[in-house]
Amino acid sequence: KSEWFVDDSKATESNVKSLCRELNIQLENLCQFLPQEKVSEFTEQNSVERLSQTLSALGGEKFRDELLDLRESYQNLKQNQSGSENDAHQLEQMKRLNANIEGDVELVRQRKQILESVEKLKLIVPWIERAEVAKEVLRLKSTREELSELKKSLKLELDVEERKLDPLKKSTDLLRAQFKQCSVEYTKSD
Repeated sequence: KSEWFVDDSKATESNVKSLCRELNIQLENLCQFLPQEKVSEFTEQNSVERLSQTLSALGGEKFRDELLDLRESYQNLKQNQSGSENDAHQLEQMKRLNANIEGDVELVRQRKQILESVEKLKLIVPWIERAEVAKEVLRLKSTREELSELKKSLKLELDVEERKLDPLKKSTDLLRAQFKQCSVEYTKSD
């Protein structure tokens, strides 16, 4: 059983704890109250734990809370820095991806322009074919007219030559008739 004393007079445990709170005495803080059996425990603490105990002894809960806030702020800062590095890395990756996509977008745009040009050319092709056919028709008409003129001129030449041959034909016909008559007369005489 534990007995409690305040200024050499007997007291209850709750009175002692109340007085400790009023005077900001931290029995668990090894920097403020260091019984002999806790010395080894204090020396085994790392520097962060000893700092926390020292600040609690100097300023009570206020310093300890500020230290915790400071640690939390430091952790947040580290996370933000890590997040910033990750964001920078991600941004760089997205820039590379965007550059690749821009190339693809340019190819798609060029393809679209080419397809539009093809569609326009498809509309023009019948007109070009019609123009080619019209040229061919004109060439053939011209050729027909030339051939017609050639035919006329050859017919005229033929007519002239036939007229020249007419007297010869008449002579030939006359000679044939005479030959036939001679042949008939010769066969009768035999």
